[in-house]
Amino acid sequence: MSYPKVLSEDETLDIALSGRSLARVGEGELKLTVRGWNLKSQPHSPALEREMRQLLSAPGSALICLPRNFKGMPNEPFWRRFENQAFEPLYTLPEYGSAFISRPDMVNAIDRPDYWAKCRALWAGKHVTLVGHGLKVLKMPDAASVRLVRCAPIDAYAEIDRLEAEVGVPAGPVFLAAGCAATVLAGRLAAKGVHALDIGHLGAFMPAAGAYQVERASLISPAYVEQNRQLHARPEGYGGSGRKSAASVAAFAAEIEADWILDYGCGQGTLKAAMVKAGHTGPIHEYDPAIKAKAALPKPADLVVCTDVLEHVEPERLDTVLDHLRMLTRKAAFLLIATRKANKVLPDGRNAHLIVEGAAWWLAKIEAAGWTVLRQESKPGHDLKLWLRK
Repeated sequence: MSYPKVLSEDETLDIALSGRSLARVGEGELKLTVRGWNLKSQPHSPALEREMRQLLSAPGSALICLPRNFKGMPNEPFWRRFENQAFEPLYTLPEYGSAFISRPDMVNAIDRPDYWAKCRALWAGKHVTLVGHGLKVLKMPDAASVRLVRCAPIDAYAEIDRLEAEVGVPAGPVFLAAGCAATVLAGRLAAKGVHALDIGHLGAFMPAAGAYQVERASLISPAYVEQNRQLHARPEGYGGSGRKSAASVAAFAAEIEADWILDYGCGQGTLKAAMVKAGHTGPIHEYDPAIKAKAALPKPADLVVCTDVLEHVEPERLDTVLDHLRMLTRKAAFLLIATRKANKVLPDGRNAHLIVEGAAWWLAKIEAAGWTVLRQESKPGHDLKLWLRK
């Protein structure tokens, strides 16, 4: 099939700035509509499916936005799945906006100061309404005022009629951060002449400005990626120690009220597995440049976890990695750093810990990168644990 024409992110944002509403249809909305899937934030509903299909296929006041599939995009095979015949009946309009207007992790090119300035212009000096589960989903300090219409974080569609009535017909723009419900609510409000904008995770990505302009090779060299891939392929395993920090991470997440966690350098993913087994229900994202399925630059998170990773970083790239960690952190970070040699060696014969330094050296590095150390635990000649605030 031929995928429909999808405008660029800048073109889509310019249309929003002109006063037109945006209704974003991404992975979750497409799966729910075509495959009848239940999503973490939105159980399937026949009424929602019908409304989503109508919104997608009938021209309306809102610009419908689809994922923009392009050569070389992160996780390209995943997004190409939405080009198959099962989804084709939905794509009946001549032109769509881009659903990636708030996703620099998908389109690195939008992570620029002028692009974020255009986003802020959507609300600067205006009396706005925010539909979401709290004001923190999108901070708008330069708005004239912000009125919150609170929705549930799970199954917001169940209360969509109440949300629509409470929003009313305000003079200023309405920003929607309510999952699948935001998509159809944008369509409903646009039909009433309201400037409604389905913003997705814009509020999460804007504070991480610059994190997606970082060149991957400045974080890890291609040759070193290959060295680590070979270690991961060995039968004895590699990168499986994350689970040992699960209790510390869970306690810190509760302390700072972290909704999103990022495991930076996740290895085999044992931290996430251990936390899920212990009953953690919040989102945990994983990033590891040496594991193909987890190598895309990650989403920012309230709490960034980096355990048994920094000592493996190529010394000449350490400062860049520390900066990248900080860009991706919304609230705090938990670090566990080995201060001794590793038991494993790389395929090229080097010790797997490329940096072997003591606690004082690491503390100086961390503080120089702009972190505030809340507390620390050090086991001389073994490791250093750090609880940090951005």
